[in-house]
Amino acid sequence: EYHDDVYEVERILSGMYKDYQSYQPAKWSWLERAKELSQDLTEPLIMFSLAFCLGFVIIYTFLFFPFKFSFLVMGLFLITWHWLHLYNVAWAKKEAELMKHQ
Repeated sequence: EYHDDVYEVERILSGMYKDYQSYQPAKWSWLERAKELSQDLTEPLIMFSLAFCLGFVIIYTFLFFPFKFSFLVMGLFLITWHWLHLYNVAWAKKEAELMKHQ
């Protein structure tokens, strides 16, 4: 009699599920983990590279070029840096909107 009650409860509870998904364990692979890590590090490495280039260009231009030319080059780099930041913010907003609608 107890055995029949368990099956009835299971049938009732399984009928309550509308969107049932079976559990599949994640497969761990060092190659997949390395790919994920490289994707996470891509943007910080780009930012570090840009910062290094900006510092190098600032030092180089102030040492070897006239003052006005130095400000022109710095302005171009800063505008590029700002554009990259705005692009990343816009992309993050668009990605958040896409994730919200899924």
